[in-house]
Amino acid sequence: MATRRPHASVLLVPVLVAAMTLLPGSAAVAASGAVPAASNDVVDEIHYEYGTAPGTVVLAWRGSATTVSYGTTAGYGREATATVSPIKPVDIAGPFEQATLTGLAAGTTYHYRIGAAGADHTLRAAPTGDFRFADIGDTATTRCDPWMAAQQQLIADQSPNFVTHGGDISYANECGVPAVHRYFTDQQVWSESAAFQPAWGNHEYGPPTSEAPPGTPRDSMANYKGRVALTNAHTLPSSDTAKQTGPPGCAGPATGNNCRGQDWGWFRAGGVLFIAYPEPWFDALTDWEPQADALMAAAQDDPGVDFVVTYGHRPAYSSAPAGPNAAVKAALTKLAAKYSPTAAHPGGKYVLTIGHHIHAEEVFSPIGGLVEINNGGGGSGQVTFGTPAAHSIFRYVHPAILRGDYDASAHSLTVRLLCGAVYTPKPKNPCTYGATLYTRTFTPGYGG
Repeated sequence: MATRRPHASVLLVPVLVAAMTLLPGSAAVAASGAVPAASNDVVDEIHYEYGTAPGTVVLAWRGSATTVSYGTTAGYGREATATVSPIKPVDIAGPFEQATLTGLAAGTTYHYRIGAAGADHTLRAAPTGDFRFADIGDTATTRCDPWMAAQQQLIADQSPNFVTHGGDISYANECGVPAVHRYFTDQQVWSESAAFQPAWGNHEYGPPTSEAPPGTPRDSMANYKGRVALTNAHTLPSSDTAKQTGPPGCAGPATGNNCRGQDWGWFRAGGVLFIAYPEPWFDALTDWEPQADALMAAAQDDPGVDFVVTYGHRPAYSSAPAGPNAAVKAALTKLAAKYSPTAAHPGGKYVLTIGHHIHAEEVFSPIGGLVEINNGGGGSGQVTFGTPAAHSIFRYVHPAILRGDYDASAHSLTVRLLCGAVYTPKPKNPCTYGATLYTRTFTPGYGG
């Protein structure tokens, strides 16, 4: 969204919730303005993404250490060598390192240590059976929004295997350049042990706003592409060309696009295929849709896949006047017509899309068989809903996260919207921290 300023009241579906209570100790964390790294780590911004090959992860950090020791115990036994990220972030000095860890068995916890004397952490490869994930978007950081400490802690409290992020990560174009680094240290409360699987939003390349500190530049996609190795990364052929220096390309010291690639990605977890969709740059969704179609077609024919889920920044549907994006809607509608469960094709697997961008929570009943949940209440601001859009069945204005639980034996996916921290500039719609605001369970087949 373009602004994080508070807005007026909103029409809501009635929900039974209690008075807001903060997580014990969260105020102290928020007041510090950052999540501290382990005391003997000499690097920071530790996070990892699932690798393209099965049983791999790409571990990333900021700092001069160039080796990772890892194994099933704190005795480690294996070592990986890091390389400098091929895309250079421009917000803060590096180096930004990435190391691929291989030979990881699904369902097994691995210990790892960055550098010769780093702290012991644990991680897991992409799950093949049951799993839990969390989703958040429109986050910002504790540098300007101290309540984000409680938001990140709420994610950590769910003990997810991975976290999808729907974009608008740091709001550095509003909060100032140091917000990029602050975000990646904020999320270390969970990102050292859960995979970070983001999509990009408009603030990742946004110009400075009226709220920004004097001299704040436009944010750069290089700050995010240079830190993150998207799983099965794709480049948008029409939008992200070698000569393009505007979004999603990046100008730099060399001629041309200095952050080409990594415009969207996809990954498999258990019986669920997750496909991120891109920002609506020039023809981006037109390029993405046939590639997503091929992935969904393969999933539809794969008996090991129960569901397909898409996620990205702009929603296809919203009751906020500036919310829906026509390009996203057109692409998702076309895919839903082929792969979502309806009376005409009850075995459709494309059941859920998760949008963000709108700083609130909203749920839509199936449209052409596809459920949309907008989870834009990460903590960066609040919006005013207009007249409820068709099929809108739940609306709530409060920071929140989404939690999903996949049960392999039951072939079910249950999603919950969980009440988050208080947006302190102007609290709305009180609820109990961590309480479930909405839940839905998907099972295979029409009406599931």
